[in-house]
Amino acid sequence: MEMEIYRKPTTCHPKEQKLPAYKNWIHRLLTLPLEENAKIKELNTIINITLNNGYRKEDITHLYNKLKRKMGNRDNKDEKEQNGSLLLIQEITYEKSQNYSKTLT
Repeated sequence: MEMEIYRKPTTCHPKEQKLPAYKNWIHRLLTLPLEENAKIKELNTIINITLNNGYRKEDITHLYNKLKRKMGNRDNKDEKEQNGSLLLIQEITYEKSQNYSKTLT
């Protein structure tokens, strides 16, 4: 099964409101299980939309790289190495803001 992203026609919002939308689109691009050609198509679509709305390609490329790095760091943070074996740490938040960690083997 192949996935693609649906985007409704653009509306007229101030530039300050568009940047968070672009960030959301890039986050969605990086997290959905899209095929490589679909990812490239979506990234080009995002770049074209941002260019049409007065942003520079460098701005959106910088945002893409920043989010990609941030997501990579988050993935690495969840993995801990102990005595040569890889352990995954899962954080669970309960009511009253009590955090508990459980080590999965």
